[in-house]
Amino acid sequence: MTPALIDEAFRHELTACGAIMRDGCADPDPWRGLSAVVHGIIELNAQNQGFVDAFQSSYPGAADHAAHRSGLLRQLAGLCRRAKRAGALRADFVLDDVILLLLAGRALATTPPDVRLAAARRFSTLALDALRPIPIP
Repeated sequence: MTPALIDEAFRHELTACGAIMRDGCADPDPWRGLSAVVHGIIELNAQNQGFVDAFQSSYPGAADHAAHRSGLLRQLAGLCRRAKRAGALRADFVLDDVILLLLAGRALATTPPDVRLAAARRFSTLALDALRPIPIP
């Protein structure tokens, strides 16, 4: 497989992921932006993660994802800082909490295709609820 073909195979994934992050970060409401990012990335991964995993195992190192991932993490960290300053995230929140949720959401790619999108939406809704501040009784 040629490098150009490899790049093309991931171009859609990288573009979609970047657009989700860009749009979420641009939202003036940091909670709404973070929610859009979590929903969007979990849905994207649920729909396409099997392809990405299979491709990467067949062609390890074919595409440089480190720079892409690093840029997305910087954007996500900034969005999370804004959301925490706005009081939209629980006091003990750390960036790794969102990363853990996104990694867990990758398993949705193994669910039957006819329920995958609904499962991804439900999972991301429950996951976001776990990030909200805990009310003091």
